[in-house]
Amino acid sequence: MAGYQMPQIPNTNPETDITQTTTYKQALTFYDAMYDESFTDEVDGKEFRLYKGYLTNLFTSVIGSLNTYSKIRGRLASLGCIQILEAGARNFPSVVVLVQHPADADWEASAGGPKPRKKDLTDTPEYARLLAEVEGIKKRLGGVDLAEALSNIERRLVKVEKELHKTTGGDNGT
Repeated sequence: MAGYQMPQIPNTNPETDITQTTTYKQALTFYDAMYDESFTDEVDGKEFRLYKGYLTNLFTSVIGSLNTYSKIRGRLASLGCIQILEAGARNFPSVVVLVQHPADADWEASAGGPKPRKKDLTDTPEYARLLAEVEGIKKRLGGVDLAEALSNIERRLVKVEKELHKTTGGDNGT
Protein backbone atom coordinates (compact mmCIF):
# COMPACT_ATOMS: atom_id res chain seq x y z
CA MET A 1 0.00 0.00 0.00
CA ALA A 2 2.66 2.45 -1.03
CA GLY A 3 0.31 5.12 -2.43
CA TYR A 4 -2.26 4.98 0.35
CA GLN A 5 -2.82 8.17 2.37
CA MET A 6 -4.61 8.29 5.68
CA PRO A 7 -7.82 10.34 5.59
CA GLN A 8 -7.67 13.71 7.33
CA ILE A 9 -9.52 13.69 10.61
CA PRO A 10 -10.91 17.04 11.78
CA ASN A 11 -9.03 18.51 14.71
CA THR A 12 -11.08 17.93 17.83
CA ASN A 13 -8.16 17.91 20.26
CA PRO A 14 -8.73 20.74 22.75
CA GLU A 15 -4.96 21.05 23.24
CA THR A 16 -4.41 22.13 19.63
CA ASP A 17 -7.76 23.76 18.80
CA ILE A 18 -6.98 27.37 19.71
CA THR A 19 -10.60 28.28 20.50
CA GLN A 20 -10.73 25.50 23.08
CA THR A 21 -7.57 26.36 24.98
CA THR A 22 -7.72 27.48 28.58
CA THR A 23 -5.79 30.65 27.77
CA TYR A 24 -8.29 31.69 25.11
CA LYS A 25 -11.27 30.95 27.36
CA GLN A 26 -9.67 32.90 30.21
CA ALA A 27 -8.98 35.85 27.88
CA LEU A 28 -12.64 35.91 26.81
CA THR A 29 -13.79 35.72 30.43
CA PHE A 30 -11.40 38.47 31.54
CA TYR A 31 -12.31 40.80 28.66
CA ASP A 32 -16.04 40.23 29.24
CA ALA A 33 -15.60 41.03 32.94
CA MET A 34 -13.83 44.30 32.08
CA TYR A 35 -16.57 45.10 29.57
CA ASP A 36 -19.31 44.43 32.14
CA GLU A 37 -17.72 46.98 34.50
CA SER A 38 -16.80 49.50 31.80
CA PHE A 39 -18.41 52.77 30.77
CA THR A 40 -18.50 54.85 27.63
CA ASP A 41 -17.16 58.35 27.39
CA GLU A 42 -17.04 60.80 24.53
CA VAL A 43 -14.12 63.05 23.69
CA ASP A 44 -14.17 65.32 20.63
CA GLY A 45 -17.14 63.46 19.21
CA LYS A 46 -15.52 60.03 19.52
CA GLU A 47 -16.92 57.44 21.91
CA PHE A 48 -14.67 55.16 23.94
CA ARG A 49 -15.39 52.16 26.11
CA LEU A 50 -13.20 52.43 29.24
CA TYR A 51 -12.61 50.14 32.17
CA LYS A 52 -11.31 51.77 35.34
CA GLY A 53 -10.44 49.45 38.17
CA TYR A 54 -8.00 46.99 39.64
CA LEU A 55 -7.06 44.48 36.93
CA THR A 56 -5.48 41.84 39.14
CA ASN A 57 -8.45 41.87 41.53
CA LEU A 58 -10.87 41.51 38.62
CA PHE A 59 -8.79 38.73 37.04
CA THR A 60 -8.63 36.82 40.33
CA SER A 61 -12.37 37.21 40.87
CA VAL A 62 -13.28 35.74 37.47
CA ILE A 63 -10.40 33.31 36.86
CA GLY A 64 -9.47 32.36 40.42
CA SER A 65 -5.69 32.69 40.18
CA LEU A 66 -3.07 35.07 38.83
CA ASN A 67 -1.00 32.29 37.19
CA THR A 68 -1.87 33.35 33.63
CA TYR A 69 -2.66 37.04 34.26
CA SER A 70 0.47 38.54 32.66
CA LYS A 71 0.29 36.23 29.67
CA ILE A 72 -3.37 36.97 28.99
CA ARG A 73 -3.13 40.71 29.61
CA GLY A 74 -0.07 40.91 27.34
CA ARG A 75 -1.77 38.89 24.61
CA LEU A 76 -4.90 41.07 24.74
CA ALA A 77 -2.72 44.18 24.44
CA SER A 78 -0.57 42.80 21.61
CA LEU A 79 -3.70 41.88 19.64
CA GLY A 80 -5.05 45.40 20.04
CA CYS A 81 -8.01 44.18 22.10
CA ILE A 82 -7.10 46.49 24.97
CA GLN A 83 -4.91 49.56 25.44
CA ILE A 84 -3.67 50.19 28.97
CA LEU A 85 -3.62 53.95 29.45
CA GLU A 86 -2.71 54.04 33.11
CA ALA A 87 -1.13 51.07 34.82
CA GLY A 88 -2.60 50.87 38.27
CA ALA A 89 -0.86 50.50 41.59
CA ARG A 90 -1.95 49.56 45.10
CA ASN A 91 -4.17 52.63 45.60
CA PHE A 92 -4.61 53.70 41.98
CA PRO A 93 -6.86 51.88 39.52
CA SER A 94 -5.80 51.04 35.98
CA VAL A 95 -7.49 52.76 33.05
CA VAL A 96 -7.99 50.51 30.02
CA VAL A 97 -9.54 51.21 26.63
CA LEU A 98 -11.54 48.22 25.42
CA VAL A 99 -10.90 48.26 21.67
CA GLN A 100 -12.14 44.93 20.33
CA HIS A 101 -13.37 41.63 21.71
CA PRO A 102 -10.81 38.79 21.59
CA ALA A 103 -13.27 36.72 19.53
CA ASP A 104 -12.92 39.37 16.80
CA ALA A 105 -9.11 39.35 16.97
CA ASP A 106 -6.85 36.89 15.21
CA TRP A 107 -6.02 34.92 18.36
CA GLU A 108 -4.61 31.92 16.51
CA ALA A 109 -2.26 34.00 14.33
CA SER A 110 -0.92 35.74 17.42
CA ALA A 111 0.12 32.49 19.05
CA GLY A 112 3.60 32.86 17.55
CA GLY A 113 4.10 36.41 18.78
CA PRO A 114 2.58 39.86 18.95
CA LYS A 115 0.46 41.02 16.07
CA PRO A 116 1.17 44.55 14.83
CA ARG A 117 -1.49 47.07 15.73
CA LYS A 118 -3.85 48.30 13.08
CA LYS A 119 -3.29 51.86 11.87
CA ASP A 120 -6.88 52.93 12.56
CA LEU A 121 -6.37 52.40 16.28
CA THR A 122 -3.82 55.19 16.66
CA ASP A 123 -6.35 57.96 17.37
CA THR A 124 -8.29 56.02 20.01
CA PRO A 125 -5.53 55.75 22.62
CA GLU A 126 -4.54 59.43 22.29
CA TYR A 127 -8.04 60.72 23.08
CA ALA A 128 -8.57 58.14 25.77
CA ARG A 129 -5.16 58.98 27.28
CA LEU A 130 -6.15 62.67 27.41
CA LEU A 131 -9.44 61.76 29.02
CA ALA A 132 -7.68 59.64 31.63
CA GLU A 133 -5.19 62.46 32.25
CA VAL A 134 -7.98 64.98 32.84
CA GLU A 135 -9.74 62.54 35.18
CA GLY A 136 -6.47 62.05 37.07
CA ILE A 137 -5.98 65.80 37.45
CA LYS A 138 -9.54 66.23 38.71
CA LYS A 139 -9.01 63.42 41.20
CA ARG A 140 -5.72 64.91 42.47
CA LEU A 141 -7.32 68.32 42.88
CA GLY A 142 -10.02 66.72 44.99
CA GLY A 143 -12.84 68.88 43.67
CA VAL A 144 -10.90 72.14 43.98
CA ASP A 145 -11.99 74.82 41.52
CA LEU A 146 -8.54 75.75 40.24
CA ALA A 147 -9.68 79.04 38.66
CA GLU A 148 -11.37 80.13 41.88
CA ALA A 149 -8.34 79.10 43.97
CA LEU A 150 -5.97 81.12 41.76
CA SER A 151 -8.33 84.10 41.83
CA ASN A 152 -8.46 83.89 45.63
CA ILE A 153 -4.64 83.81 45.83
CA GLU A 154 -4.43 86.80 43.48
CA ARG A 155 -6.90 88.82 45.63
CA ARG A 156 -4.95 87.99 48.77
CA LEU A 157 -1.62 88.88 47.14
CA VAL A 158 -2.98 92.27 46.00
CA LYS A 159 -4.20 92.90 49.57
CA VAL A 160 -0.77 92.00 51.01
CA GLU A 161 0.96 94.27 48.48
CA LYS A 162 -1.35 97.17 49.44
CA GLU A 163 -0.61 96.64 53.14
CA LEU A 164 3.10 96.47 52.41
CA HIS A 165 2.84 99.68 50.39
CA LYS A 166 1.07 101.41 53.31
CA THR A 167 3.63 100.32 55.92
CA THR A 168 6.65 101.24 53.83
CA GLY A 169 5.20 104.53 52.79
CA GLY A 170 5.10 103.59 49.14
CA ASP A 171 8.78 102.65 49.00
CA ASN A 172 9.11 98.92 48.85
CA GLY A 173 12.84 98.97 48.17
CA THR A 174 12.72 99.07 44.40
